[in-house]
Amino acid sequence: MFSKNFPILVLVLLLGGFFVKPVEARVIPVRVPASAEWVDSGIDVVDGEIYTFKAKGMAITGPLNEYPGAISGPEGQVTLCGIDGGYVPGQTCVLYGEPFGALIGKIGGGGAFLIGDASSFTAGATGRLFLAVNDFEGTYFDNLAGFTVIFK
Repeated sequence: MFSKNFPILVLVLLLGGFFVKPVEARVIPVRVPASAEWVDSGIDVVDGEIYTFKAKGMAITGPLNEYPGAISGPEGQVTLCGIDGGYVPGQTCVLYGEPFGALIGKIGGGGAFLIGDASSFTAGATGRLFLAVNDFEGTYFDNLAGFTVIFK
């Protein structure tokens, strides 16, 4: 009986391999230069959905000889934009009260929100996700480096 069914078993195993598609995780890397005010991530998010990612890199938000603390990872610097040492008359923060250099996002034309060094966020609206480094509006020209955000 084994020898009679053996060729059928081999055939099923061989053909089965042709029809089984391996599961692959979709990974989307997004480069966020510190010198770009907003970067289109190419990702459309849906209100209420949770998005996971890993952000890495360093952002420099000003000349280090003038601002020695102007370097950070995605969590941002100690100085908060628009508050105390982060206040400059006539300047408007992209995301007021949050760390300079922090990874921030916005959905469509909506308001900015802090992402920082989190590993996920829940979309507060439906639309295209944009990413940036928190700084004063219109002052991104002196920024260097940036982050790579890998969405899973």
